[in-house]
Amino acid sequence: MKNFIEEFYYGNIEPQARSTKQNKAVQKQIKILMTNKDFLTIALSDETRSGFSIM
Repeated sequence: MKNFIEEFYYGNIEPQARSTKQNKAVQKQIKILMTNKDFLTIALSDETRSGFSIM
């Protein structure tokens, strides 16, 4: 049990991590999301981009 707690504490275990390999609809939406993120990253200026915390 101690090893599990240490791994969790140091961020090596992510309890919310889930696989989307079986769900084709989720995979499609993630692909669309990533394409749009890449497009916005290129299109926005550095000042505008700084307003988004994920970029």
